[in-house]
Amino acid sequence: MKQSSFVMAFTAVAILLTGCSTTGGSNQTAGTLIGGVAGALVGSQFGGGTGRVVGAAVGTLGGALVGAEVGKSMDRQNQQQYTPPPPQPAYYAPA
Repeated sequence: MKQSSFVMAFTAVAILLTGCSTTGGSNQTAGTLIGGVAGALVGSQFGGGTGRVVGAAVGTLGGALVGAEVGKSMDRQNQQQYTPPPPQPAYYAPA
């Protein structure tokens, strides 16, 4: 029971820390959250006792970092796809 409460605590910390980010796009934020939760769940499966807590902490941090980078890449790709071309002048002067 203690291990699951520690995993939930680390997951909550990861979620709360993503609220401190002001520069990330929506995919980066979602990637950080999903990666942190998934990393905590995977990390808590290794070891026993205190090792599970450490595994959950490392998994949360690692998953959040990887998820944020994947999300940032997706945000950058979306921005490149949907950025309109610069406006053209309405009148061209004769030479």
